[in-house]
Parts: sequence; C-alpha cells; structure tokens
Amino acid sequence: MQPHFFSGVRSLGPELDHQGSGRLLDGEADRTRVNSFSNDGRGQDERWRTSVQPAAYWNGCWLAEVASTARISAERKHCEGQDVTGSPRRLNGHENNRLSFYIPSLAVGGAEQVTVSVVNGLADRGYDIELVISHPGGELQSTVADDVSVTSLGSSRVPIAGIGAHVPAFRRYLSRTDPAAVFTQKLDASAVCLAASRFADADTKVIPTVHSAFGMVSERTVKSRALDAFAALSLASADHVVAVSECVADSVIEATTVRPADISVLHNPVDVDSVRHQSRNPVEDTWVESDDIQLVLFVGRLERQKDLETWLRAFDQLHQSNPDTRGIIAGKGSQREQLKTLQRELDLKDVVSIPGYVDNPYRYMRKADVFALSSRFEGLPTVLIEALACGCQVVATDCPCGPREILCDGEYGHLTPVGDVDALARGIEQLLADPVQSPRLEDRADDFAPEVVLDEYEQFIDTQVFG
Repeated sequence: MQPHFFSGVRSLGPELDHQGSGRLLDGEADRTRVNSFSNDGRGQDERWRTSVQPAAYWNGCWLAEVASTARISAERKHCEGQDVTGSPRRLNGHENNRLSFYIPSLAVGGAEQVTVSVVNGLADRGYDIELVISHPGGELQSTVADDVSVTSLGSSRVPIAGIGAHVPAFRRYLSRTDPAAVFTQKLDASAVCLAASRFADADTKVIPTVHSAFGMVSERTVKSRALDAFAALSLASADHVVAVSECVADSVIEATTVRPADISVLHNPVDVDSVRHQSRNPVEDTWVESDDIQLVLFVGRLERQKDLETWLRAFDQLHQSNPDTRGIIAGKGSQREQLKTLQRELDLKDVVSIPGYVDNPYRYMRKADVFALSSRFEGLPTVLIEALACGCQVVATDCPCGPREILCDGEYGHLTPVGDVDALARGIEQLLADPVQSPRLEDRADDFAPEVVLDEYEQFIDTQVFG
C-alpha cells in the first residue's frame, strides 16, 4: 500500500463521520499539579497480583501475561456481540470528558516532545487533559503547560519488569479517574495500559500511538522480539490505533491483525514558527558563517539507527569532488566515539566536526546548504520538517518510515536507497548544484504546524472518543 497524504483525520478504512458530539469542558475541573498513584496500595491490587501468576510477572515475564490479557479482552468483545476484528466500540454519553496521555517518562526524546506538544495544544483549546508518567521528573516536565494535570505512577523501578511493575498503579488510576480515553505512547506503555484496563473498574478507551516503523529495531534482542510479538497480538484488542505516518500505519497493518478501519494517521505537530524564530539567532562558527563553504549538516541521536557511517563515507566521496564542502554531525549518543574513529580513518578530521550536543540546532539549519539524513528506519522524522521550516535543502534515505511522506515522493528533496553511499553523495551534490526554492520548502513544513495537526486531533477525538 503506497502512502498518500490526507486532509484531516485519516482512517485507513471507510471514511470517518466527523459529526461527533461536543468535547469542550463545562467549567474547570479540580486538579492537582502533580498527583501520585504509587505502588504502595493493597486490597484489590494484592488480589490482582496473586491472580495473574505473580512469580512470573514480577520476574520480568509480564509481556506473556499481558498477551494473555489481550486474548481475554478480545474474547470478551466477541462475547458482547462484536467481532474481534470489527470496528471498536463507542462510548456514547461517556460522563467524563477527561483525556489522558500515558508515556513512561519525560526525558528528552522525540515521542516525549511530541506528547508534550499535543497535550499542551489540546489543553489550550479547552480540553481536560491529564499526562500520566511512570517515572517523575525528566527534562521536559518543566515544559508541560500549567493547565495540564501531571500524574506519576510512582518512582520505584523494578529490574527486568521495568514499567510493567506499574500495572497495579495504573489500574487504580483508571478505576479512580475513568477518563474517556487514554492515548498511550510507546509499545511498553501500551502494554501496561492494556493490562491495567482489563482489571480496572472503568469504561476507558485505550488508543495506542505507534511512533516508528513497526517491528524495526537497530539490534534484535530477546526483549525486542518479545515486545514485538506482544504488540502484534495486543494492538488488535485496543479500541483504536494511531500511527504518526501513512507508512507506519501500513507497517502495523502488515505485521498485525489490526484492520485498516481501526487505525488512523495523526501526524506529529512541529512548532514551525518557533523553529524559524530560533533559527535567526547568530552562530559563532567559522564554517557556518562563511560564504565560501558549502555546509552539509546532520542533527540527531548518534545511534546505529541513523547509520552515520554511511553519512561519513558519503561525505568523504563528496569532499573529494568538492573540496569546499564541510560537514557537521551534531548530537549525542552511544556511537559518537565510533564515528570519531571512522572520521580519523577517512582523514576527515579537518573537514567534519562532531561537536556533540549543540544548543539551538535551528541556527545551523538556517545556514546549512544541505541537511542529510541517512537513517535505516524512522517514523515521522521531525528533524526533516524542522530543516524544511528553515528553508534548508534535504536529502534523506528512502527508509521506512516518514522521509518519502514528508518530501512528497521527492518533490521537496532527494530520496536515496538505505545504506547506499554513492547515491547519498550524488543526492547531496545534486542539491548543492540545483537547490529547491526555499519558500517552497517552508510552505511544505507548514503542513505540520500545530494548528493543522491539532485540528486533526480534534476531528479524531470527536469521532473515535466521543462519537
């Protein structure tokens, strides 16, 4: 199934009816800025723990138990007269207008930043929003808007089980607050929520959000295989699934039993106005400020997923034919030392800089001649949208998922095969010689502006939550 673009909420099945009921609040709810549902409670939770093989669960085998829960949930839907693979049930007349978003932590990360942007935007539009986290703190917690409630499930960390240890606390949270829906971010958070909802006294819809190409990981481990196997089984028992791009939605459909009618695409919002404002700040860097240098830039995590070895080798080829080029690889991650080793081996130390984390990378994007992304896989890479917002030329690998969708099949930048050094070097060289007009690039970035994406979220909420 080829990805395509859409206006408004897209369900991959029949066209959605957008005549949903109201979602604005009548009055202001009583909220505590940071709540806590720690694992100190007993009573019903103690009975729950002894009823689901506690020895296996608390020793890290909770994925298998939750997978069993997913099967039970699917069977229950069938017994209530709904085909397991049919359209999700609706909560007509749900008394609680609260919408919850659950993510393990607020440490710096792509999914975390997107979640904060969405909850802040929806709260600003009058929705009753609560952000639930497993672990308190994190660099992004200070960026959460004051009118968003933040609930911590507890600070305890259980070896191996991870956030799976918070299933009882999440069950209590659901039973006590009974939100209309929970949007879960990341597969492990979805596992916790689906397990907790099975035992909670609540009528809450569970809506997992899938942020990257399903089943794609940098390195296969026993844990990653188990999580993929669980997700493939459990996503079908969710009330609906959200994917951040058309390609991600297609990957979920191909790898699981989720039907096209049960998944919708909601892009990640990017504050393009803020990006442009920050990009106008000066940069004290000789390469960036020089008019005699053609600058190739990468910004992101220095991890295997980004395949920066291919990036360096492509730049090496480019520099041999164009000695006026310079490269900057900005970011931090586990691969930095390996990259610096390759930088020395290729004799690029004087023409490629690997400075680590840089404050306000948008300043570099505004000045760079080309932004090059060499990833093995993505979901909807925000950094490409940010580069377009700065008017920067973009070349990216045609990886699953996101670059082809953002660049409209190559209309707004070059797409090259994954891992192809020669093609990446040629793509950069072609854009240096024949760039796309910057205003067109900025206009494309505007399609992901918060007001556009939040309109799509509102249509989705009206239809899939309150409809």
